[in-house]
Amino acid sequence: MDTSHIRKIVIQLINEEGIFIASNTEHLHLFQDVGIDSFAFINLLIKIEDTFGIRFDIMQMEDCADLAYLVKLIKQKTREDDHD
Repeated sequence: MDTSHIRKIVIQLINEEGIFIASNTEHLHLFQDVGIDSFAFINLLIKIEDTFGIRFDIMQMEDCADLAYLVKLIKQKTREDDHD
């Protein structure tokens, strides 16, 4: 799955949390730039895990607040699953 497709899905999931951001957004910090709260953030990560069939390590979660990092990590994890 390519990066732009992953980003589009993630942004759609963010929008479903009631936080509307542009679909062409690349660099965004979910806490600092849009004010997502911790409950919505955890819900978002759970939706992403379910959508992509991946799991985040607890140590990775804080960095996932950066949209670019989150998309990169999803791409990496979906690639790892393809090789298992």
